[in-house]
Amino acid sequence: MSYNLISLTISALSIISLISPPEFYKVDIGKEIRPIKIEQVAPEYIFTPNNGASNQASKEIHTNLENLYIDQYENLKNAIMSQNPTYELKLNVAELTQEQILAVIKEIQGKIQTDSSLPGSLVLGDTDVYGSAVNGKCINVRLVFNFKYNKSAKQRNIESKIDEIVAQVNQKPTDEEKVKYINRYIVNNARYAYEEFAAGKTTLPSGLSIFDPFALLEDGRGVCAAYTKLFEIIASKAGLECKSIVGTADSTVGWISHSWNLVKIDGKWYHIDVTWNDTDLPDGYGMYDYFLIGNKDIAKDHKWNKTSTTFVSNIKYNGNTVYTKLN
Repeated sequence: MSYNLISLTISALSIISLISPPEFYKVDIGKEIRPIKIEQVAPEYIFTPNNGASNQASKEIHTNLENLYIDQYENLKNAIMSQNPTYELKLNVAELTQEQILAVIKEIQGKIQTDSSLPGSLVLGDTDVYGSAVNGKCINVRLVFNFKYNKSAKQRNIESKIDEIVAQVNQKPTDEEKVKYINRYIVNNARYAYEEFAAGKTTLPSGLSIFDPFALLEDGRGVCAAYTKLFEIIASKAGLECKSIVGTADSTVGWISHSWNLVKIDGKWYHIDVTWNDTDLPDGYGMYDYFLIGNKDIAKDHKWNKTSTTFVSNIKYNGNTVYTKLN
């Protein structure tokens, strides 16, 4: 038996038929299964009352969010912060009905639209659904979220500034020197938004969020999510392999949510925590305390899902540079 890909498209125009959505159907043609046709899922449809995803189905999906998508949501957010046009999310369940798929999409789109840490320029587009139809169920379901961004003159200026930084990074002879330049640039030109965070404020004078990486360039302030994402944006544009990682860190007020980066140098991956390298100490002291270190060292005051970093070096990068003060 072979399974054909389905391409689900639910548009606002098909809302009438989707209030009572048709059942998945199967037509045997030898050993093949005919593909199922549905249209893209549009946000304006998803937030329409009585949208075909019953309250019971939504409740059942909501109780299993962690298994379905919550473990991928941070990656989806990172894609948005990088202003990627799409993000593909795989649903971690064996079989789903059409009603359940709609309930999941509604849940995720709702989470995106109410997430204050995401940029206000985001425009949520349609969601494409792919998978295979087997006996009235969908398997191997993939959701492809489509995004657009309204760019203001301020946004265009920020992007121009990033291009200038990347141009400077690319003049460095080695990947180690490139990472060093990005780390130093962010530390020297930004500081942690302590006052806003302590007051529960998320908006800076520019109107940008403290979670927005561009706030570090526009306002010179932000929180760890902004530091992490800005480092990843610049590093990626400069051709470095880089990832974001989410966990917790042991701060002066106890263990708190935190994010930092992984970056690949000379064929090996290392941790770099630009937020914690920004110590506010004179003469740049501490700027390299969390620079290209291994799992073993960063685990002293950072916690994360270690099974996700088995490919990362356990020891600090053994480069030739001694990092002191403003070196």
